[in-house]
Amino acid sequence: MERVGSEVDLTGRTVLVTGAASGIGRACAGAFAATGAELCLADRDGPAVKEAAAELGGTPYVADLAEDGAIDTLPTAVDVVVN
Repeated sequence: MERVGSEVDLTGRTVLVTGAASGIGRACAGAFAATGAELCLADRDGPAVKEAAAELGGTPYVADLAEDGAIDTLPTAVDVVVN
């Protein structure tokens, strides 16, 4: 099965995906990985986001975005944000 959007080339672009450890967030991260984008994966589940980052080739960020100041731990030089 061909992945929709796989013809898009985002090489050189940085994508930040929150909730990236599972579900829709992980699926979005996988789709962006297929485009060649540099991935920044954020989730409050540390072990799971580290596993996702290792599998998809991204950088994990452990953060609970419901907490004050948590957003300050995430990269700001990104081209795409999937929240």
